[in-house]
Amino acid sequence: MHIIDNASTDYAYLEDWIADSAIFNDEVYGDYSFHIARVPDSFTDLVIPIVENKLESKIDVKYDFLRLYTKYKDTGIRIHTDAMMADYAWVLYFSDPPDNEEDYGTSFFSHYIHGKSFPPDNIDENNRLLIEDSHEPLKWKMYDMCKLKKNRMLIFSAEFFHSRYPFKSWGNDKTDGRIVYVGFFN
Repeated sequence: MHIIDNASTDYAYLEDWIADSAIFNDEVYGDYSFHIARVPDSFTDLVIPIVENKLESKIDVKYDFLRLYTKYKDTGIRIHTDAMMADYAWVLYFSDPPDNEEDYGTSFFSHYIHGKSFPPDNIDENNRLLIEDSHEPLKWKMYDMCKLKKNRMLIFSAEFFHSRYPFKSWGNDKTDGRIVYVGFFN
C-alpha cells in the first residue's frame, strides 16, 4: 500500500474540471448502483505519471472514473475487493471530510473466512461475498485506514478487501459530497 500526499501538481486544474464538466450519473452493476462520472483521457493522463513514478513502472489502466457519494447516493456498507477489475487500484481524494471528530477515508478489512484479500479466480464466491457478506460488519475486522484528505492518493492491491469508512457520506451533490477518482490497472 502506498499513500502520496500532495499527489498531483495539476490538482487545481482537475478540481476545476470536476466543478465545471463532471456529470455524475447512476450506473447499475449487479445489484448495486454507483454514482459516477466519466473522465476524458486528458484527465487520466495527468494522473498516470503519479502512479508510475511511485511504482517505478509503466502501468496499463483498465478502468477509471470519478465516484460521488452523498447522504442520498451510495450510502450502504459495501466491503469488497476489486480483483475482478485489475491487479491494482488507486484512489485520489477530491474532498476533505466534514467537520466532525470522526476519521473518514478508505479502510481495509479482514474477512472472517478469507482474511485480508481475495484472488479473482472464484467468481461464485466473490459474488456470494458481495451479496451476503459485504453489508454485514460483524463478518469483518478493520485493520488499516487511509484517511481522507484532498490531493492524497492511495495505491493498493485490488485483491484487498476495502470500503469507504465510516459507512456513511455527506452532502447533496458534487459541490459538497465525497468525490474520489478511482483507477484500476495492471
